[in-house]
Amino acid sequence: DVADAAASWAYAGALFGVRSLPVADTCSLTADITDLEAARQDYSLAGRHLEALDQQGGIQDAVRQQFTDTKRHALLKMVKAIVSVASGLVGLSVLAFGGPVLPAVALLGLSLLSIVVAVSAHFFQKTRQYQMVNFFERRDAV
Repeated sequence: DVADAAASWAYAGALFGVRSLPVADTCSLTADITDLEAARQDYSLAGRHLEALDQQGGIQDAVRQQFTDTKRHALLKMVKAIVSVASGLVGLSVLAFGGPVLPAVALLGLSLLSIVVAVSAHFFQKTRQYQMVNFFERRDAV
């Protein structure tokens, strides 16, 4: 979240003529990579818990559903983070090479895909019957 905040300030500075776009893109890319790692950890832990539930047997369906929903939500967050990382790398390459390295349609497509997946993850989380498992409550509180 610190990287996201730094990126926001740097992008705001770029609006006012400060040459902070490379810093903003780098901070944003760092935040996206951090989000990807957090989602990967959630996905992995949810999978391990589901495997443990399968071995134990006799577990309530509600608990199984919580872990299944958590794993699916983490997968959506991973896809969103991967698209955001790809978009960030393309943005930095534009700054490095002085021009677009992909056609504008591809750049727009990456941005739109990131938005669609982020909205999908949000609605997936909000429409679940049971609350998802938060493995890293302290990590997410920062």
